Amino acid sequence: MKNILSALFVLLLVAKSIAQQPEFLQTIEVCNSSVFGGLRPRITLVHDSIPVISFNRAGADPAVFVSRYSGGAFSAPLRISSPGTLPLSSTVNSAEIKSAGDTVFLLYAEHTAEASISIRRSLDGGLSFPDSFCVASYPSNHVEFPELTLLSGGNPVVAYIFSDLNMINTEIRAAYSTNGGAVFTSSTGITGLLPGQPCECCPIAVEKAGNSVFIGYRNNISNEREFYLLQSNDGAQSFTGFVAIDDYEWIINTCPTNGIDLLPMGDSLHTAFASKPGGTVQIFHRGVHHTGTNIGTVGLNENSPPAQNMSYSVLAGANDTLFLAWQDTRSGSTDVYFSFRTPGQSGFSQAFAANDPVAGVQRTIDMAYANGLLHIVYTDLTNQKVIYRKARLTNTTSAEEIPGPNFQLTYINQEQSIRISNDKERIKNVLIYTISGSVSQEIKGNNQQEINISTKELIPGIYLAKLLTESGREVVLKFVLTQP
Repeated sequence: MKNILSALFVLLLVAKSIAQQPEFLQTIEVCNSSVFGGLRPRITLVHDSIPVISFNRAGADPAVFVSRYSGGAFSAPLRISSPGTLPLSSTVNSAEIKSAGDTVFLLYAEHTAEASISIRRSLDGGLSFPDSFCVASYPSNHVEFPELTLLSGGNPVVAYIFSDLNMINTEIRAAYSTNGGAVFTSSTGITGLLPGQPCECCPIAVEKAGNSVFIGYRNNISNEREFYLLQSNDGAQSFTGFVAIDDYEWIINTCPTNGIDLLPMGDSLHTAFASKPGGTVQIFHRGVHHTGTNIGTVGLNENSPPAQNMSYSVLAGANDTLFLAWQDTRSGSTDVYFSFRTPGQSGFSQAFAANDPVAGVQRTIDMAYANGLLHIVYTDLTNQKVIYRKARLTNTTSAEEIPGPNFQLTYINQEQSIRISNDKERIKNVLIYTISGSVSQEIKGNNQQEINISTKELIPGIYLAKLLTESGREVVLKFVLTQP
């Protein structure tokens, strides 16, 4: 039982301004896209530090390529798909890449003799991909938009869109492996949970969050196209539930070609998608508890100058730091942008250009985040290059000591709680952070001058209590919980 509070009042500050800006550390050309295509580059981090990037080439000789970072540069693109095969290659349909330890999976759809979902596996961190497996194949059907996530032990779950050759009757199918991708179960069609059918031209996403596997997709009910999450609680053996996350009722008779991205973090599954509540297509974020309940508030990503036709949203993040990126056109230029949200920040930051400030068209961004570093990849269409950039957030805080005994923090042994009180300010809410920056608790102060916070669920350690007062001031108190 915790009954000692040491370093009771070691920090009492009022934050005057907090300015976070992205600082770009590297910009490297990955490949010449006029030779290697550079369509829809995707990125994964081997051991959270080594970027491995995949991209596709369309045309007469379509192909899938991979390039790995080493020694300040990227390797010459390694062709993964076999010559003579026809991997689907476009700005919305390309290979997907994921990694766990030294194992890297590359997944793509191809239409050669049959329509098939193929997976290639590397056991050396993306240096070579000798293992080739077939997830599913169909002689008289169409498959597209394959996505994968990795369960415990590095076992992949794959989901994709399945349809007839006319791409009219569509359904989502899923398969999983229990031996590292060598063999997959027979693909299961997921039907009957919702009216309508999956959008035939919109990318999907699949992710594990908590004990559930979620598939995100855009549904089509008489051209009303909204996003849903399909939910499995048995490792993708069956999908028996769904969550509605998009309520904008976008009616569109043509193909929106816009998909969804998912990111598990903490006890939440974050989603990012495009919809059209007004005159322009905009990107939205919504958080869902990993149980599929407690849907969070939709957060509109507002930008200035206003964007037009925002698309291709992606997410990255860790430890309650979340990045949201997309492609859009504003002021006559098509570029890629990102915003971020850090612990204690209620909304997303302003939009920052992710691409080098060059003229022309920049598109199809992807990101990965680990160890405080953001890894970005996108296609510079005008200059025919795939570009990699690395960035970090710089955090500068201006603070001053509060004059007078405004706040007191007291530990109450018998209740295992802390009491925060003051004689001048009313408390709007309190966030409790671990020293590493993760949010442990959020408590509403209800504009009272005193608040009790239970510490029963907190393990011994150093914590920060960040108070937002009714007047808009932010106050940080530091306390330490120890064992008796």
